[in-house]
Amino acid sequence: MREIAAILTILIGLAGMAHAQASETSNQAIVLLIDTSGSMRDENRLAYAKEAAKAVARQLKDADLFGVIGFNINPYIVVFLDKMANNRKVVDAQIDRLKPAGQTDFLPALTQANNALEYWSASKKHVILLSDGITRGSRNDLINQVYLMKLKLNITVSAIAISKEADVRLMKSIAQYGGGFFQLVCDASTMPQVMAEQLFSNTGTPQPNSEAQTCP
Repeated sequence: MREIAAILTILIGLAGMAHAQASETSNQAIVLLIDTSGSMRDENRLAYAKEAAKAVARQLKDADLFGVIGFNINPYIVVFLDKMANNRKVVDAQIDRLKPAGQTDFLPALTQANNALEYWSASKKHVILLSDGITRGSRNDLINQVYLMKLKLNITVSAIAISKEADVRLMKSIAQYGGGFFQLVCDASTMPQVMAEQLFSNTGTPQPNSEAQTCP
């Protein structure tokens, strides 16, 4: 659990590094999309995701924006996107309300994240999708959604596949067209090292998605 939290902490910290150096007043807006389908109860996957989300929130500054959307077939707001100065006291309790049930559909969750970020100003807008499953709907619709998010609003989309049961190929494409990062989580204890070696250079610049990420 701590290891997966560390992955997201590294991801958020390094993704915002260049922007933070550019301006002392810069801030970032982070929306986490957490799959709460029934399979997320397996191997305590949802518990890992919840602890990771809390860890990310703790790393953000008061001026940063943070929100959490849970989703199965339908998305639902868990933590309303707002400055951490306003959200900090309620984040943990709200995240703990997530429960696993239902099936999986990425598109409504991505659309809701887009709508949440559209009207906020931030130097960096980032969506991180966490899922262990196979989504309903059209691959083309998903790719088009994340591509437009990047093109029109400069929202980057990353994807973290939790277990080999996830649709790894699709999630890699989402990260590629969304301008973000992809990571496949197999052995949580290795993830901080894998993230540092495969996704980032020593300057904090994201590296191309690895094609060699597989689970035994």
